[in-house]
Amino acid sequence: IGSLRIGDELQIVPASKHAPRPEELLAAHPAILVFRSKKSPHWLVNQHRQAKRGRELLLLLTVLVRGGISWISNTAQKNWVWDIRGDDLSDYSFAYRQIGYGPKIEWEHRDEAEFFVNPDWPEIPRKEHSRYYGDSGFTITEPFQLPVSFEASFGRYHQLADEEAFLFLRSAYWLAKCSEVSGQSHSMAYVALVYALEGLVPDAVKIGQCEACGRDQFDKSISARFREFLEEYGAGLAKMDVDEIYGLRSAIAHGGPLLPQDREITGFRFTAEQNEKAAVFRRLRRVCEVVLINWLHSDSRTINA
Repeated sequence: IGSLRIGDELQIVPASKHAPRPEELLAAHPAILVFRSKKSPHWLVNQHRQAKRGRELLLLLTVLVRGGISWISNTAQKNWVWDIRGDDLSDYSFAYRQIGYGPKIEWEHRDEAEFFVNPDWPEIPRKEHSRYYGDSGFTITEPFQLPVSFEASFGRYHQLADEEAFLFLRSAYWLAKCSEVSGQSHSMAYVALVYALEGLVPDAVKIGQCEACGRDQFDKSISARFREFLEEYGAGLAKMDVDEIYGLRSAIAHGGPLLPQDREITGFRFTAEQNEKAAVFRRLRRVCEVVLINWLHSDSRTINA
């Protein structure tokens, strides 16, 4: 990929030319995130601030970058891997290795803000906002791109009132969790998408209490508020059956049937139910990505002066 910098707040740079990269086009290609955090005389406070700011930026990028991003946890993790020494599987062994990625930083030139300077880095190409978030997908010949609105979205998030920034990051967390677990559990990934949307749905308004049982009464049900929320922030997207969305979410979350991809092994063939539920999942993921961006840019957001 190319590089990007937003003032003295954030920089995205490619891994060095000697860093390991996947040979496959559709794979986890590395990039380096550089950012600033407030300094403290105490190293432990510095460490905490860096971790907090880094997590905040990674969650924000999860929403702003179409398809999301992934990152490796700072927690030490080991796993069994194939140790392949050739171009095929004829020479291999098994090894218990540390998970991680640590390319050598070979650039010495930094500016006063401690950001890297390399005139040979091309800028990350851009795509018009509505096309970037509105197109059905990307072709494999397209380079990694960002929307022309990237800086505006970055600034918009940092203008949000604290409570709204908290809600946005909470939804971003669930969107990131969807990507993280989708390879192991379609069911959990689906529930994470619904959580990402639910976290931004306005609260119900209390209108009184039931005279018979004394329970609080509200103006609208969660499904009604959810439907209105999708209509407001997902305008132009394919209509989705809210009852189906909630039916699936409730069934999974309360111990009901899993999605067919998690309960059936069909080899290289897929059942009609698997194809149907996979299509629902893809549409919901698409809706979630667009809704979060539209919510962020909505005129109804509370902005700090």
